Amino acid sequence: MRYSIFITGVVLAIALSQARAEPPGTARARPCPAAQLIAAMTAAGGDDPPQHESLLVLRNTGQTACLLPPLPAITLHDADHRPLKAGRRAPPGMFPGPVLLPVTVQPGGGAAVRLRWSASGGAGGGRCISPDFIMLHLPGGAVGAPFHGVMCVPEGAGGWFYQAPLSGLE
Repeated sequence: MRYSIFITGVVLAIALSQARAEPPGTARARPCPAAQLIAAMTAAGGDDPPQHESLLVLRNTGQTACLLPPLPAITLHDADHRPLKAGRRAPPGMFPGPVLLPVTVQPGGGAAVRLRWSASGGAGGGRCISPDFIMLHLPGGAVGAPFHGVMCVPEGAGGWFYQAPLSGLE
């Protein structure tokens, strides 16, 4: 009887330790420092004027895996690196939204944020901006890339761009 209780306890302990184990590759991953990443904007394809879609691609240049937040803060800047008053629109159906997990980026690997915006203010006019840089903010710094394009928003509308959650790249 004692032997079966002991075996049951050992099996239960193993099961619990495996249930709490982190996914492969993330056991020692720490948040990505900005200095360990490079960023570039790429066309996502399928642009349908006046709608535009691009990816902000991040590459891990470090020697260790690191974690990126699932919905990082993004800002747009002018040629003098001053922030523009242009925030993201909350994705439809995302309030309060699903639980989003950090993305693990292996050494040499990458992740991308899909961005979508309008290059037209609409029939009633609107406001347009031409950012020169896009910055992704992380704890301890930011990483950025040149931005080429025009973003417009109809008068009275809030938010300039849609931002999808970060996803890993193969």
